[in-house]
Amino acid sequence: MGGDVRSRAYPTANVQMGWLFVAALLLQFAAVYAQTAGTGGVFQSWMLIASYILLLAAVLANLRFWGFRLLLIGLSLNMLAMGLNGWRMPVTPESLSKAGYVEEASLAGGVDFRSPKSVVLNREDTRVQFLTDSVVLSWPTNRVVSVGDLVIVASVAVVLSELVLKRRRVRSRGRARLAPKRQRARFFKPEGFPGPDRVLGDKSTRR
Repeated sequence: MGGDVRSRAYPTANVQMGWLFVAALLLQFAAVYAQTAGTGGVFQSWMLIASYILLLAAVLANLRFWGFRLLLIGLSLNMLAMGLNGWRMPVTPESLSKAGYVEEASLAGGVDFRSPKSVVLNREDTRVQFLTDSVVLSWPTNRVVSVGDLVIVASVAVVLSELVLKRRRVRSRGRARLAPKRQRARFFKPEGFPGPDRVLGDKSTRR
């Protein structure tokens, strides 16, 4: 019976449709490889779009977690910024210069920057610039990220904490449900209670 209790409760503490997250990451890796091999173009853009669609589907399947609701906000902010800028995440030369990428800051507008989803654009050519890669971080390494990226990082921390807490609650509930049944079992069949053989005696002895 204990196994039944845990099997009914544990799915609520697990991430659903996890394979969608894996498929989305594989598509993004494929887009990076396509850029490295010089075979990107339109196909590369479609891989990025497909990866975000898979991520959204996976997040929507797990909205019972507050962390995934936060993740949905972060993804939506990034998709809005990319969608309004040709499905690339713009980064300005000024932001690159502040982060220490002096050589990259001198790149002409419209040049890819280290990632198939990032592109160097001048501020005047960038839409919703406050949602693009405009936040300069110096720890743990110098890099430029977006507001959506920061929300996504926070959401991952929240999801991990939720999973740990939910698993602990599930285990404690399982023990609480099993405890009364074990107590009843001990009451009706205590240790040392004489069985039928001991009450009636062995047939060979009675003869």
